Amino acid sequence: MIWLLAGLTAVIAAVAIVALVGMQLPPQHVVSRARRYPVSIDAVWDVVSDVLGAAAWRTDLKAVEPVDLDHWREVSTRGRSILYERVEAHAPARLIVRIADPDLPFSGSWTFEISEDGSDAAWLTISEKGTVRNPVFRFLSRYLFSQTKSLDTYLDSLEKRL
Repeated sequence: MIWLLAGLTAVIAAVAIVALVGMQLPPQHVVSRARRYPVSIDAVWDVVSDVLGAAAWRTDLKAVEPVDLDHWREVSTRGRSILYERVEAHAPARLIVRIADPDLPFSGSWTFEISEDGSDAAWLTISEKGTVRNPVFRFLSRYLFSQTKSLDTYLDSLEKRL
C-alpha cells in the first residue's frame, strides 16, 4: 500500500512541476521553416493554395471537408477535426490561414510566402504563430514535441508532391 501511495504522490508531483514550468512559458510561439523547390513559383502556389486538394498529398491528413469559400475542416490521420479559414490570399506569393475554432485549447495562423530565387526555382517559407493556452500542453509542446514538426511534415509532403 505504501508503494501505491508513493507512486501516486510521485505522479502528482510530476504533473504539478510540469504545470508550474508550463505556466512560466509564454503561451505564444513563432516558428518558421523554409525550403527550396526546383519548380516555378506558380507551381508551388497552385498546390499550396488548393487547400481542398491537400488530403491527396499531405501525409498528415485523412480528409478535407469544404464548409464555404474561405472555410474548410481538416481531418487528420489521428482523427482530429479542425476548422480553418483563409485570411489572405495574394497569388502567387502569399497565403495566410488560421484556425477558426475558438473552443480548442490552442490556436494559430500560418503564413505561406513563396518567392523566386532567380534560377527557375521557388522558396516557400511557412511561419506559424501559435498559442497554447493549457500550461501542461505548453510544456509538452516545448520540451517533448517539436514545435516545427507540423511545418517539417508539410514541407516534406509538398516536396514529394512537386
